[in-house]
Order: sequence, then structure tokens, then C-alpha cells
Amino acid sequence: MITYLLMAFLSSSSLGEAMLIQSVPEVSGKPIERRSRRFFEVDSFLWPGCIVSDEYPYKAELFGFGTCYLQPCSCQEVRASSVVWGFAGKCDRAPGQIVDFVATMRLERDFRGEVLKYPQDIDTFPATKEELAFAQAMKTEMNKTKWSKLQIPAVEHIGIKLGEVGISLNSLRNGAGTQCRFYDKNTFEASSKSVQKNMMAWELPEHFFNSKKDMAVVAMEARGAFPVYGLFQKLGAELAHRTIATVLVSVGQTFQLYEDANWLHCDRSPHHVLFRKSTLKRDMPGVLIIDHDHVMSLANKSSDLIVLGRRHMLGWFAITVHNTCHQDNNKTLPDLDGSCIEVFDKINPEKAIEAHQRMEIVLEHAESETDCKGSRFLAREVVGPALLCSAGVFGCPSYEMAHWTAKLQEWAVTYYGGPFQQQSVLGSELFDQA
Repeated sequence: MITYLLMAFLSSSSLGEAMLIQSVPEVSGKPIERRSRRFFEVDSFLWPGCIVSDEYPYKAELFGFGTCYLQPCSCQEVRASSVVWGFAGKCDRAPGQIVDFVATMRLERDFRGEVLKYPQDIDTFPATKEELAFAQAMKTEMNKTKWSKLQIPAVEHIGIKLGEVGISLNSLRNGAGTQCRFYDKNTFEASSKSVQKNMMAWELPEHFFNSKKDMAVVAMEARGAFPVYGLFQKLGAELAHRTIATVLVSVGQTFQLYEDANWLHCDRSPHHVLFRKSTLKRDMPGVLIIDHDHVMSLANKSSDLIVLGRRHMLGWFAITVHNTCHQDNNKTLPDLDGSCIEVFDKINPEKAIEAHQRMEIVLEHAESETDCKGSRFLAREVVGPALLCSAGVFGCPSYEMAHWTAKLQEWAVTYYGGPFQQQSVLGSELFDQA
């Protein structure tokens, strides 16, 4: 049945093509011979427009992954002040596998277009001080013995800066793919001032890849596939039910990592909680939370602010669990506030209560094949109470994530059986069945 569903999806989706083709990249001006790689369906979401070759020209020591040999893949995103580029890696702690990473670099440039000129002056650096401080704190937390029993290693739960490596910018261009936009001098000069300003904020000039300052230091991170709330839509009901128990328990464990490390995510978007198929615990599904350029340390903060931070993380946790559990948009809950403004207590309670009221309406609908099993249990025992805690309602059972993670584990065993993690593995045998 699983194979049949996958074959149907493969035949109807461009993401499901067995071979993904991309231009030949160059390193030091010489083309690299590319060899096509056949993807499993759950892998194809990680490698849009990318073909992995036998050439791994860069070497780096990456936290949790050991010694890794890396090759550039396709561009993922260009923002006003940053670039994200896909990388493939072979690491000594993930033998026999290709590991999915992203390289990030921060940009210093006139992204407001105050001086319209080509080429745009751009300086790069791997990460901000805040990102590096967060990464160091999380590495210290992840090294603690208590996290060694996680089904998926902690380093694959939170997208931290794993290490740095110097790369040739010229080696990126030919394999950039179509996800990002680039412009040359002729295009820039032929454009209106408003378009030029947009180019200088959201695109990269060709000169960026060909300048004399060819080398740049980038920071490497683990890479996720897609927002986890799209689990049923992306994988289909069969694979979603196979994986969701492990995925939601992974959500609880990831939020527990933030709490125990005393850090608060300050850009709590649903697009930052991603599905990831582990390479360190091979083929085990879980979540990876990304984008830590806006975070707040709760160390040495007042007890009131610590509780406030936990309340806001609880709200994000509750919305994530609920919306991952339901594919139907008529059953999902609205997002809450995601900032770290210290006066946000006036805004969030109202929105959390509104989300709780919306959840009560959702409970009136019958459970379907595209809802996780035991969705009512989750609503009554996890999502609903966590939302009320987030709102600051009297009688909160606990502000500690250990309590909510235990509730998720109880749900997983009750409705998906045990050991549910072993049943969740997305190994190659799923795709080799005749």
C-alpha cells in the first residue's frame, strides 16, 4: 500500500522525479563531473534542483557530525542581509550516507538602495555574535548526559551553527539552481529605480561570485525538509501516520532543549519548525527548529520574565502540535505572537484564548484519515491546557516542557503502540518493495 501511494505521488509531482538535474558547478574554474543521484521520495524534499557528485572539495569539523567533506548544492534563499545555500556532506559520524546541510552567510550591503550602483559592495561574515552565543550555549546543553538517550541526537533538533568553512564563491554560481535570483550590470542599468532597489535587497549581483575577493567563510547548519505542519500533505496519510508519533514527541523534546538551556526563540514562526529525516539515527523522523538570529537568553532574568518566556514557548508548542496533527485547514489554529518584546504579555493572552476557543470548535468535527489518531486526547490533554497556560490562566498544570513531553509520549504509546519510534523509521526498504 505504501509503495502504491508513493508511486502515485511520484507520477504526479515534479518533486517526485527519480532524477533531479542541475547545471555543472565549478571549483577553481574547473568543472566538476556530476553523477546523478537517485532519491527516495522523502529525500527529494531535501534536495530541490540538486545532483550530488563524487567531488567534496571542502573539509570542516562540524559539531555532532565530526569531520565532514562538503560540496555546494543549490541556492535556497537570498535575503537583504543573508544568504542560505544547500550543501551535501559526507561525515565520519554518519557513515555511508549523504548528509544534508545548509551554509549561511551574513551580508553587509546597502540593501535599502540609498546609492544605486553596480556592482553593489557586499561584505560577508558567517554569523552574528548572538547566533554564535546561542550556538555555544546549545552545544554545552547538548553535551549533557541526559540528552544521550534521545532517539534522534540533540544536534538534529535545533539548527545551530555547527562550524565554519572557507569556500570559493565562484564554485557556487553554476550550481545555483532557480530558487534564488541574480542580476548582471546590463539588467541593473536597464531597470527602473524601484526595481534596482529591490534587486539590491533581495537578489545578488553576478559580481558577487566573480570578484577578486573570491573566498568567504560560511557557517554550516543541519538542514530540514519542509514545515512540519505539512506532514500529512507532503508525505500522504500512510507515511504521516507511520511517522507522526515520533515527530510530535520530537517536538516536545526540542522545546525541552530550549527550556533547559535557558533560551527563548524570538521568531516563533510555523515555517521554522521543519521535518527532518535523521542521518545520525539513520532514517528516524523528527523535527528541526531553525532561524536563531533572534533569540533571548533567560539566564539571570527575573522569575517573572522566565515564566513569561515559558508561556510563549508553550503557546508555540501547542499550535505546532495541533496543526501538525491536522491536514484540513478548517481544523488548524491561528499563530500566536512570536517576538521577544518584554511587554508582549498584553497581546498574547487574548490570542491564546482565541486559539483555545477555535480548538473547541475543531473538536466538533469527526476525526478523519488526515488527522492524527487520538486527536481529541491531544486536544484535551496537551493542546488545550498548554494554550491556557500560555494565556496565563489560573490552574496551569505545569510550565515545564518535561510535563508536556510525557503527555505526548503517553498519547503516542496509546494510539500508535510501542515501540512507536522503531515503527516510524523511513528506511530504503519502504521504497524497494515490489
